Amino acid sequence: MGNDWLLVFFTAFAVLGTGLAAAAAAGESRTCPLGVQAGAAAAALICLSAGGVLCVMHLGRPELIFGALGHPSTGIFREFVTFALTAVLIVLYLAALLRGAEARTTLALSGAAAVASLLLSASIGSAFVMPWRPAWNTWTLVLPYLGWTAVSAAFARSVLLACAGEPDDGGTVCRAGSALLLVLLTAVYIAAATFSGGWEAVGGRLLTGDLAMPFWGSVLIGMALPLGIAFVRAPRTAGIAGLAAAFAGSALFQWTVQLLGTPVWHFFRQ
Repeated sequence: MGNDWLLVFFTAFAVLGTGLAAAAAAGESRTCPLGVQAGAAAAALICLSAGGVLCVMHLGRPELIFGALGHPSTGIFREFVTFALTAVLIVLYLAALLRGAEARTTLALSGAAAVASLLLSASIGSAFVMPWRPAWNTWTLVLPYLGWTAVSAAFARSVLLACAGEPDDGGTVCRAGSALLLVLLTAVYIAAATFSGGWEAVGGRLLTGDLAMPFWGSVLIGMALPLGIAFVRAPRTAGIAGLAAAFAGSALFQWTVQLLGTPVWHFFRQ
């Protein structure tokens, strides 16, 4: 797979980081203790930093990085902008917490960081949208990435509330709902990609063909497993296990998406 594994784990860390950022916003609305909120923000920042390092390593040469930044219409440019925006807002939120800012200020900053996180998730998927490539020629590709962030956010929320000693009201519904949402968004993408790219190029490869193993692995680990974990009564245990499953599942899904476009991807890299 060459250095494509860097993109796989970039996505996994980004999904984890964006989910934690969104969960921090949910915790802020519940007035969780400062230490818990700061820990969530710091964890989100660490995950995004790890993903950022992997992304830079994948691009490799500095001229490729500056070249991407010089073309605002590219998906990589959108990734850089939304990544930087999310990181800056998390830093501002963390600084506001530590400086004892007013609750409305921290609430606004956490909400802005959560919105930026969703934009980052969408931009990761949009970076692969290419009109000439079956399976990559539909904007529905961004939907599963939003779903992965939703799953991470739901399970991270349970961990935050457990650490804060707050009741996890509606936690089971939130966790199960996010897993079902991810299934729905992934199904929409596969249906749209198969309709536009053909059964042999997309649906057949994913469901029964050469990509069945990583695809069904992402479904079982990243969707079915979190759905089952959602009904665990211990919120902290459910949250941690669900985050681990989302991390692994999103990595497998990203690998599947990359393999769908490998032939053309390698042609343009030559």
